[in-house]
Amino acid sequence: MSGVKRIRKNRFKAKKRKRTPAASRTGGFGTGAALLRFFLTLGLLLGLSAGCVLVHETITRSPFFSARTITLDGNHRLDRNALLRQAGIYPGINIFAVNLNLARKKLLAHSWVAEARVSRQIPNRLALAVTEHRPLAVVDLGRRFVMDTQGRLFKESKADEHATLPLISGMAVADFTAGAGKRSRSYRAVMQLLKLGRDRRAVLPNADIKQIRVDRDIGLTVYHHDREKRFKLGFRDYPAKLARLRKIEAFIKRSPRIGDYNWIDLQRLDRVVVHPVKLG
Repeated sequence: MSGVKRIRKNRFKAKKRKRTPAASRTGGFGTGAALLRFFLTLGLLLGLSAGCVLVHETITRSPFFSARTITLDGNHRLDRNALLRQAGIYPGINIFAVNLNLARKKLLAHSWVAEARVSRQIPNRLALAVTEHRPLAVVDLGRRFVMDTQGRLFKESKADEHATLPLISGMAVADFTAGAGKRSRSYRAVMQLLKLGRDRRAVLPNADIKQIRVDRDIGLTVYHHDREKRFKLGFRDYPAKLARLRKIEAFIKRSPRIGDYNWIDLQRLDRVVVHPVKLG
């Protein structure tokens, strides 16, 4: 046909070259070289590991690092030797053979230890420090437990073991297991009153408190340790209520008409009720 151009095939177009495997280009040495590098690296790592083990064994067995000085701070109630045995530490032990974290955990496993630290000081010194629980009261939860000054139950109380501490009744396990921001009103009230009572000059020091009964509706009632007296304090305003109690007791001592009393109701600051002892 006269109007159509005929397209000629390009005879000079480069033909695609087929890719050949790496082994064929290198004569089959690529895989062998890679394996050689792998085994050289593996051998180097094994050699380094063996060297580290040898160095560790040498250090942990060397008498140069034997513990010649072992210090222990913070123990007042607990015996020094008993705490060292608890931690698994003894004079002459290699300081690098001591697992510091494990020794600390062993100390914390003791019921009277609240906090613990263990450190080494090269070349031959170990330093231990503990913070003991400070007992504040005994809490009756069906079984009796000792509570420390931080409000933590840290051990079970044996019969008559802590007879001089105030006995807290009317609380539940949930009062002590709740998070810091979710403490119950009962828990906060008990801790506030006992904190005030830690001052020996207080009108109602903890040493004079025999028992604190918790009523979740009306609050705290405190029983005196040496006398058959009780004080109804409710749930709040304890500093002001104890200041009022001091004035009331001073007034009663000056008033021969009253003599003595059985209980004082201080639940409301604007209405104080004193129940006198019946004479005759």
